[in-house]
Amino acid sequence: MVKKNNKDVLIRVATKLFSENGYANTSIRDIGKAANVHPSLIYHHFKNKEEIVFTITEDISKYFLRSLEEIQSSGTDPVETLKQMILRHIEIMNKHRNATKIVLDDYVLRKVAPQKEVTSIISKIQSLYLEQLEKLEQLNMLRQSNLPLNMFSILGALNWYLNSGKQIISMNIDAETAINHVVDSLFSGILTK
Repeated sequence: MVKKNNKDVLIRVATKLFSENGYANTSIRDIGKAANVHPSLIYHHFKNKEEIVFTITEDISKYFLRSLEEIQSSGTDPVETLKQMILRHIEIMNKHRNATKIVLDDYVLRKVAPQKEVTSIISKIQSLYLEQLEKLEQLNMLRQSNLPLNMFSILGALNWYLNSGKQIISMNIDAETAINHVVDSLFSGILTK
């Protein structure tokens, strides 16, 4: 039952439902039922379903951005910094799997995110990876100097991990082994050494 922090509970419930059923297949009524509240209470906190999904995507995107900025600003070795960024990215995806799935949902990206600041935050995250790859390029440490393709290769592999993580674990491969394999594969694919 929703009591003290109604808005936080509604966000948690909506995050779970959007992740499991998809944004388009989840109604305000579904959220209210799962949170054990009347749908009118939801409208006390949010104008509509779009505002709920925007709050979820904005919050997790900002969290990703802050975390990656923190690593990049404190790192001195460009290889180790990139590795730590990738590891943190995976750590956040594991910890906030449902919210991350929502950010990557095609419908949400096409219909909700472009209307809001989320695309700007995602662009900043991409820029952080590009900046780190640029540092590696300046040290002649990249196999190929197509920075955008390298960046999208990294993010694509991370998104693959998000979608396959549960299957990997169900195959009795522990998360740490899987994460290290993803990082090693990325590095052997983009770095010269």
